Amino acid sequence: GSFSMSNVPPGRYTLTARGTAGKVVQFATQPLTVGGTDETNLGIILSASASISGTVSFPATQAQPPDVTQARITAPTPAGVTTIGPQPQARVEKDGTFIIDGLAPGLHLIRPSGNVRGWSMKSVLLDGRDVTDTPLDLKAGQNVANVTITFTDKQTEVDGTITNEQNQPVPDFTVLAFSTDQSFWQNQSRHIQTTRPDQTGQFKLRGLPAGTYYITTVDPAEQGEWFDPAYLDQHRLGAARITVADGDTKTQDFKVKTQN
Repeated sequence: GSFSMSNVPPGRYTLTARGTAGKVVQFATQPLTVGGTDETNLGIILSASASISGTVSFPATQAQPPDVTQARITAPTPAGVTTIGPQPQARVEKDGTFIIDGLAPGLHLIRPSGNVRGWSMKSVLLDGRDVTDTPLDLKAGQNVANVTITFTDKQTEVDGTITNEQNQPVPDFTVLAFSTDQSFWQNQSRHIQTTRPDQTGQFKLRGLPAGTYYITTVDPAEQGEWFDPAYLDQHRLGAARITVADGDTKTQDFKVKTQN
């Protein structure tokens, strides 16, 4: 059970550990200040991981209900929060139930992992309270139950084209849509979405939650900045605005300047 880390510069750190006892995943987190001398004989006590369980529903209004066992549910951490080890995910059972085991204590969102074709996540409720965009603060050994995840087949869609002044397709851009509500400008946000056009300059954005969005074209090389509030604030000034309701399809075309 011993460990060592070398060449650690002086400073304040958070020491995180992960282990297993049989099939049970355990975690520990401990603040640590490193000075000019070695830190020795540190004792780290692992605690049981947390879990999230509940049900998933696919109330059909337009499409046939999917095979629920193809759905996967995960619990990523929000921006600025790091965990150690692989990201656990749960397969939805035939009766619509799921359980995500092996979660580190701390903040977690609830999200689908991958897409169920024709469906998008509409809401996440915990004991009837909306936590769709609110991280859950999990404690060691805690099981958060009574989570209800609802999907919808009334997906929003925003499509359009990117062309230059000669009406020629320009596929070398990324289309970025982000909510006008700055509280959604964060990592893992459902209210920020990007897509690339095809070779004909046509693009589609599917599954944005109902709301009002800025939509613009950006350099695809800047993908690491899409969730940065300062970056989004910079790009909202020249962006178009578009409002979508459940099931809406809207069109937004872009005309861009290209170098000769």
